[in-house]
Amino acid sequence: MLAACLMLLTAYAAAAQDRAGPFALPEDTPVALVADRVSFDERAGTVTASGSVVVHYGPRSLTATEIVYDSVTGRITAVGPLTLRSEEGSVIVADAAELDADLTQAVATGARALIADGAGRLAAVEGRRIDGRYTVLSKAVYSSCEVCPAAPTPLWAVRARRVIHDEVERVVHYENAVFEVLGAPVAWLPFFSHPDPTVRRRTGLLPPTFRNASTYGFAVQIPYFIVIDDSRDATLTPFVTSDDGPILIGEYRQAFRSGDLNFLGSGGWLDTASDGGGEWRGSLAGEGRFAVSGVGGISFLPGTVAGFEGAAASDKGYLRRYGFDDDDRLENRAFVERWGERGFESLSAFYVQTLREDEAQGTIPVALPEFALRREVADEAFGAVGFETNAVYLARSDGRDVGRFSAQIDWENTVILDEGLLLRGFGLARADVYDVADDPAFTDNQPTRLFPIGGAEARYPLVAAGPGWDSGARHVIEPAAQVVFASTGINSADIPNEDSGIVEFDETNLLDINRFPGFDRVESGSRVNLALRYERMADDPLRLDAIVGRVFRLSDEGAFSGRSGLAERRSDYVSALTVGFAPWVEASHRLRLSEDFGLNRNEVGATVDLGRARMNGRYVFLREDATAGALRDREEVALTAEVDLIRNWTFGAAARRDLAEDEWVRVGASLGYADECAELEFGLGRDFTGTADAPASTSVSLRVRLFGVADGGRRGSGVCATRR
Repeated sequence: MLAACLMLLTAYAAAAQDRAGPFALPEDTPVALVADRVSFDERAGTVTASGSVVVHYGPRSLTATEIVYDSVTGRITAVGPLTLRSEEGSVIVADAAELDADLTQAVATGARALIADGAGRLAAVEGRRIDGRYTVLSKAVYSSCEVCPAAPTPLWAVRARRVIHDEVERVVHYENAVFEVLGAPVAWLPFFSHPDPTVRRRTGLLPPTFRNASTYGFAVQIPYFIVIDDSRDATLTPFVTSDDGPILIGEYRQAFRSGDLNFLGSGGWLDTASDGGGEWRGSLAGEGRFAVSGVGGISFLPGTVAGFEGAAASDKGYLRRYGFDDDDRLENRAFVERWGERGFESLSAFYVQTLREDEAQGTIPVALPEFALRREVADEAFGAVGFETNAVYLARSDGRDVGRFSAQIDWENTVILDEGLLLRGFGLARADVYDVADDPAFTDNQPTRLFPIGGAEARYPLVAAGPGWDSGARHVIEPAAQVVFASTGINSADIPNEDSGIVEFDETNLLDINRFPGFDRVESGSRVNLALRYERMADDPLRLDAIVGRVFRLSDEGAFSGRSGLAERRSDYVSALTVGFAPWVEASHRLRLSEDFGLNRNEVGATVDLGRARMNGRYVFLREDATAGALRDREEVALTAEVDLIRNWTFGAAARRDLAEDEWVRVGASLGYADECAELEFGLGRDFTGTADAPASTSVSLRVRLFGVADGGRRGSGVCATRR
C-alpha cells in the first residue's frame, strides 16, 4: 500500500506540474504517504486519504484521520485529531488544519503545540505554521506544567493575545501577556519573551531570591545572565537591601582549551558606618587553572599546570553579614605545579587574610615563595628511593620572618612472605636549615637540624570463615607492629614552629613515622606503634571494620602538647569502629582514651537513608588543649534531616548546638516543592553567634525557579504522571 500511495501522489504532483499548477516537488525531496484507504478524483484533481494517515515531506510529517490533497491549489485539508511535526522537533496538535503541500505553512483550529518534546506546552483557539519556522497561536496560553483531570490548573502559566514560537532562534514571544499562578493573574506585560526549553544558555533574567534578615532587613536578588560567546558568560545580580542599601554582585566565567577561570565579586556603598553614614564594602574571589607548556622561553614538562585561587574582603564582617561566606580566614595562592608517577614539582606564593576579630593582620605570614620537589626511583629488589627538597620564606609586617630549606632522602621496601606475613623496611634522613629575623626570643638566627629515622613494620592478616549464621562472610584480623628508631632532643628551641602547632592523633596516623603535619617539628625518640585491625568481608550489605592501637616510647616527647595524647611514654588509646548496612545505614565511632581511660576525644557519626527520609548526625567531644589554641573543652552535636512529604514536597531541618556552653549555634528549616515545571524553596534560619559587625541574626528566604526541562530529567514528577 505504501508504494502504491507514494507512486500515486508523486504521479499526480507531476501531472499538476505539467498543467502549470502552483505545486511542484523538488526531485530530491523524499515524499511518502501512508493511509488505510486512498481515493482519486481525476475531474476534481484531488486525492483523499483516510484512516491512519501519515504524510512525510523530508524531515516534516503530518498524521491525521483524513486528508484531502488538491493538486490545483497545492493545498492539504486535514481532519483531526492531527499532529504536525517540524524538523526542529516542535509538535502542533489540532482538531483540523489547512496546509501547503510541503508542510511549512498551516492554519489550524483547536491548536496545541509541544516544544522540546513536551518540555513546554502551548494551547490556543487558532494556530498558524509559517515558513516551517514560526508557530503563531492566537488567544494562547503557555506553560511547562502538565495538565490533566487530576490537576486541571497549571501551577503557573502565561496567557497572551498572541504567542509566537521561533524555532530557529528558539524564543517564545508574547503580546499582551498575563502571568498566572494557580489560575490567578499576578502580573501583566505588554510584550514579553523567553528562551524555549531547548536552550541551555541565553542572555536574560534568572529566577529571583527574596530574603529578610534582622541585620540588613528585606532584600531581593535578581540575577541577569549574559552570554558573551560559547566560552564566556557573566552574571550581574543587584542585591537590594532595605536597611543597608544596594550591593552589586558580579560573576565572570571563561573556558579555554587549556583550562578555565572564574571571578566572583560584590560591593556597594552601604549605610553601615559607625557614624551612621555610608562606606564602601565589598569582596572579590577568583580561581583559575591552566595547562602550560612554557613561558618566557622557559619550557615545562608535560602535565604542568599553573593557576591561582583566592579571596579578599574589605573588612572582617562583610561576608558574614550578608550571608556570602562563614570562613574566618581567606586563603590566596598562586602556583605552578606538576604531579607525575614518580614525583612532583611545585612553586607557589601564599597569603591569608584574617577575618578574626582578635587576630591582627600583621601577624599572619606571607609565603614568598614556597617550593617543593620530589623524585622517586624504584627497584623491584631494593625498593623505592625518594629525593625531596622543600623551601619557604615567611614574611610578616608585624613579627618575625622565617626562611627554611629542607632536603631529604628516603627509602622503603615491602616484601610478602609465603605465609602471608608482610614486612616493610623504611628509613629517611632530612636536613633543615633556617634563617630567623625580627624576633629577639631566638638567640640563634640560623639554626640547623639533621633528622635521621629508620625502622621496620610487620603485618600478619589472619582470615577465618564466618560461623554457620554468617557462613558467607570472611573475617580478617590483622595485627600490625612498627618499630621506629630515632634520636632524641632534635627539636631545638631555636627553631620556630610555624607549621606544626596542631597535631591530631587518631587511627589514620597511628602507624605514621612522623605525626607532625609540617616541617618545623619532627617526632623524635625510638618507639613502637601497635595496631589491631578487624574487617568483615562479604557480598551482603553488612559492613564491619574496626581498629585499635597505641604508641609505646623509650623516652618522653616534649614537642607534643600535653593534651595531644602523644607526649607521654605510653600514648592514649585510639580506636575507630564503622558499622553499615548499605545503602541505608552507616555509623562510625572514634575514641581517644588516656592511660586511665579518661575521655580525651569522642566522635560519633551516623547517616540514615530510608528513601523518603534521610538523616545525618554527628557528636564531637574534644578535651581542651591550650598549646594548640583550644582553651576549653569542645562538645557539639549537629543534625540534618530531610523528609519527602506528600508528592513533590520536601521538608528539611538542621541544628547545631554547643553542649559545652549550653547554647545553640545555628538552626534552620526549609520547605520545598519541585515538579516538572517549577521549584520553590522557603527557608528560615537563626545564627546565634556573631561579631560586632555581623551580629546574631534571623533570616527568611524564598527562592523560585520556573522551567521546562528539555532533557527529561524531571519528567513524571508531577501529579498528572501518577494518574495515567
